[in-house]
Amino acid sequence: MSGVIEPGAYIEFVWASYALTALGVAGLVLFIFNERASARRHLQREQDEAEE
Repeated sequence: MSGVIEPGAYIEFVWASYALTALGVAGLVLFIFNERASARRHLQREQDEAEE
């Protein structure tokens, strides 16, 4: 059971994988918020043009 808990020689790979995964998820979250803001601006622009 201790072999499952202690990664041993692979610890650098494990932490690097966690870091890359966290960076990827953070990048996706930023991308989603950016796209959401862009869509809101586009929708507001369309609504403003429709009111004129």
